[in-house]
Amino acid sequence: MIPIIDISDISLNLKEKSCNYDAVGVQIREAMTGVGCMYLSNHGLDENALSEAFSSAANFFDLPFERKNHYYRLSTKSQGYSELGREKLEEADITEIKESFDVQRLPENYFEKKDLEIIPNFQKDISNLSQATKELALRILVCMAKVLNINDSQEFLDLHSNIFVKENGSTIRFLHYPAKEGISDETERVVRCATHTDYGGMTLLFQV
Repeated sequence: MIPIIDISDISLNLKEKSCNYDAVGVQIREAMTGVGCMYLSNHGLDENALSEAFSSAANFFDLPFERKNHYYRLSTKSQGYSELGREKLEEADITEIKESFDVQRLPENYFEKKDLEIIPNFQKDISNLSQATKELALRILVCMAKVLNINDSQEFLDLHSNIFVKENGSTIRFLHYPAKEGISDETERVVRCATHTDYGGMTLLFQV
């Protein structure tokens, strides 16, 4: 069973000086050393920022393929659109029925050279969600520093100071899993997302 961690003590609704990082850190350590993942409740992330970004992403995925593919993710980039079946996380003969849209650096990003306003407010919605999730991630990192007995938590945070800027691998990824019309799992090697390990130190997963 996935543990549910109440992180209201480090909620984004609190001023940073009012946060109780030690108490939340102990719960995070137990979850991560026991199960390896957790459900975070009362995080304080703006629900409007989430819903607006996901709504914009849904509108993007509803576009005709030709328009979405204008933002094709190059092999040399970690930003852009990946069509159905392109990503292979496990075995080459497994088809993954999903499409994705990745963004890394803000505000100087790959998409400023293109016209993302085919979806009104898409760039603004991505930016708002990115900044909110960055702040939440930094608070979780402070908790981790506490329970890992890292004396200088600020130095630890400084190592993560370039989230969404410069040459950094942090990514906002929107995923769409369309209906599997005419596809049988019994006759074809088809999955939504193959077994894999995420890159980096932390993944925050949101489902709307």
